[in-house]
Amino acid sequence: MSKIGLLIIATNKYSRFLDNLITSADESHMNRYFIDTPPTKILDPSYCHIEGTKSNYTPKLVALNKNHREIREL
Repeated sequence: MSKIGLLIIATNKYSRFLDNLITSADESHMNRYFIDTPPTKILDPSYCHIEGTKSNYTPKLVALNKNHREIREL
């Protein structure tokens, strides 16, 4: 394999490593924030009502069903 080919492979692996590191770091900071500052109000289930399900609450926010395959093809 050529040096350029090895460089491209190394660059791709490093890029994926950074993507995972950034995602993990963001989540860690968010978790730390919630530990240090607990929520002051617990929301009822009407704030995340799943589309097509029955609930005793009036939906305020609805989580829509989606076609994941269609979204990934965009």
